[in-house]
Amino acid sequence: MGAFVFHVSLPFVWHWIRPINLPYSPFFIRASTLLVTFLLFYLVLEPTRVRLGHWRNFVWYPPLWVSPLVACVLAAWMDHLPVDLRPHTVRPHWQQIDVIFPVSVAFIAAMLLRQVRRQTRLAESCHSITESARDARSPSTWSWDDIRDWISGDERPITTDRDDLFGCAPVADRIASALQGGRSVALLGTFGAGKSSVLNIARTQLAGNVVTTIVASFDVWAVPRPEDVPRVALDQVVHALDDHVDTLRLRNLPMAYQQLVAALPMRNISTVLGLHTERDSVSELQRLVPVLEVLNARLILIVEDVERTTKGFDTRHLQRLLWALRDIPHVSFVLACDPDNARAMDFSKLCDTLELLRPMEYEHVRAILETAINHWQHAYGDLDPRAGPHRGTPRLQYHHGGSMHEYLRRLAPDTPLDYLVQLLQTPRRLRQVLRRVDLIWQRLHGEADLEDILIVTALREAAPQVYEFLVAHIDTAREVPDEMLGSSKTLKDDWGRLTASISNGAAARQLVSLLNIQQLSEGHSHGGTPALQGVHSSHPVDYFRRIAAEQLDPEETRDQTVLRDIDAARSGRAEPLIDGLVAGGDEGSRYPAMWLAFSRKHETTELRELASRVMERVLARGGRKASGLHPAVLALREACRERFERDREAEWLRTEIVRSVRVSLGFARELWSSWAREDGIVSEGVGRQIRDAMVQAVQDTLGDGVDLATILDPEDPYGVGAMVVATAAGEGGTAFEAWREQLAPALANGARTHPEVVLPEVANLLGDEESSRRTAGADPPRFLARYSINRDRATAVLGGALDEVLALVSEYEGNDVYVVRAKDEAGAWLMERGG
Repeated sequence: MGAFVFHVSLPFVWHWIRPINLPYSPFFIRASTLLVTFLLFYLVLEPTRVRLGHWRNFVWYPPLWVSPLVACVLAAWMDHLPVDLRPHTVRPHWQQIDVIFPVSVAFIAAMLLRQVRRQTRLAESCHSITESARDARSPSTWSWDDIRDWISGDERPITTDRDDLFGCAPVADRIASALQGGRSVALLGTFGAGKSSVLNIARTQLAGNVVTTIVASFDVWAVPRPEDVPRVALDQVVHALDDHVDTLRLRNLPMAYQQLVAALPMRNISTVLGLHTERDSVSELQRLVPVLEVLNARLILIVEDVERTTKGFDTRHLQRLLWALRDIPHVSFVLACDPDNARAMDFSKLCDTLELLRPMEYEHVRAILETAINHWQHAYGDLDPRAGPHRGTPRLQYHHGGSMHEYLRRLAPDTPLDYLVQLLQTPRRLRQVLRRVDLIWQRLHGEADLEDILIVTALREAAPQVYEFLVAHIDTAREVPDEMLGSSKTLKDDWGRLTASISNGAAARQLVSLLNIQQLSEGHSHGGTPALQGVHSSHPVDYFRRIAAEQLDPEETRDQTVLRDIDAARSGRAEPLIDGLVAGGDEGSRYPAMWLAFSRKHETTELRELASRVMERVLARGGRKASGLHPAVLALREACRERFERDREAEWLRTEIVRSVRVSLGFARELWSSWAREDGIVSEGVGRQIRDAMVQAVQDTLGDGVDLATILDPEDPYGVGAMVVATAAGEGGTAFEAWREQLAPALANGARTHPEVVLPEVANLLGDEESSRRTAGADPPRFLARYSINRDRATAVLGGALDEVLALVSEYEGNDVYVVRAKDEAGAWLMERGG
């Protein structure tokens, strides 16, 4: 074809260009022609390296780059034919030096450049093999940058042992040695265990051998029909040989083999077309032997992903091909698959060597986790919510425990980290978990417990049934079992059945136990320090749902905001913390509850000072409407009750209550009721002493009734009645009478001067317990019972001022609902008394 083009096409071009008087020198035209010819040869030539054995059989298997040379020789030979037999009788003549010389120079230059580039690539490949072997490191020497590059990459397998984190290189060495010795290998391991990485390392090692190794890779998963597997596999073999030799004589090998094996009924037609011979399938495969002998090469077929085919996929066609290849000299194969999911394959008979990829080594995972967790803990300037200098014991125990600890662990591999390794099983899953944790931690650093994030993410990736169970039942699982709730009663049984039905359910069960969820935790010695930001807690933050969402709500108060305010307060700048606590009384704010969760960071003296300043701010902000049940005050009470020694801060509490009386009667009474009674910070006897001091302070403040009106909340007119009832509870009429001297005249005078403020308080003081019951949240209030006066209490408290007060109530002309409903009852009793 080349000679035909040279003798037919080029003359037409030559005759077309010859009459044109180009404004260029002859040397420039020759140099340009030489350059163009060189580029054409360079594009056509293949970088095929001809080896010694190939030269001896060059005629049988010539490389494609020989064709331009032969074409030139034939073109020159045609010039010696008789004139009548020549394709043309005009120039250019191919035997002339001005034609042969530039063509030969262009051909030789292009050929040498192609070969030099190939030699350079081979040298670089060998150099990379040497470098990777020298630089291969154990996981304990990996930095976070190395791990980040590993987890941020795609799912492609590694190519050299320099990137080997899980000990693949020794397996690859054994496989390479077996293949060099002509043995076939079965590489067995679960999906994601690193089979492809092992094979890539083995390929790299084989590339540096003296004997040429030709590797053909074949993915069974990509073939839809099992009967097509041998043909596609042999197609890959022929394509691999194409890089080393012209395979024109082997192009029909895949189809011929398939037809022989399948015994197709089109025998005569196939024979006519040259697609069928009398040879058997093994004889057809023997056609590969001369080529491999010429190249002094070994052919290796790598078969992957047998187990990922459909359930009914018939592997007999593949096994028949592999059986035939076993008898072919210079040919080996590697069968890589999951033995649990490819049970139809008889590995022990097909392969001379079996290599089983072991699960991840504990030490490898420990080293990687230790590096990753240390990075995550120090990558951001987050505050540790745990009080004191100690960060607590890590539940996963990823730190190295010494030789004795490791020896005991190997005897009984039941540490939390062992469970994590059992759950993840493969490097692929570990990489997926670390990648996801890294992304979550970028959004939630300091806003959830890191180990809880790691455990929940591992369950999400490797045990989705367990994760879905947690999502569905987390609220019930956090609570103590309740006989009234059927789901709570059966939760443990459902949990046990689930973990028993899945693979690695025991490991998942132990990891969930580390989360300290009430009904799913089991007693063992690996509990570590409970996490303040753990998923076992739903108040003030549901950390499980926060981790599941993998991000924060933009409107949500950040844990780090509260922690920084706490640290600022401990450094003398308490205003941000006080502002947050006091503003936390607003609807929807979780600030006080979040502060309570982290309040152990305060010393007791700091806690007492903070409580005083918050109470002062609440009183200043609310005035007479201030509430002792403000969320910040209640949060402070819980923290103080946990931290204060009982009765030690009694004097401080008395001072705070007495001081608050002068601003808000309701605040003082609620403060005493929540801080100084049974569940407060003082004992019962001390609580009564504080009550007496409060009563005295109230009585000193009553004055002529005008002062009383300034400390009452007109929107909640129960202050006086609640104070009297609370302080006299259980002590009978004598305790009520103790209020008479100061309270009766103050109420009477206040009812005359400030009826809209004092009379509602009087109406509720006179009413009995049933009269005060009302529908929650209704505005205006809706009462559940008819108003009735507690006459004994009214008589004891008001004494001689009773008739005057009853008259003021019965004569009220305003619209206050509390007083209006009391008018008839007050007037009727007054009539009975002759008023």
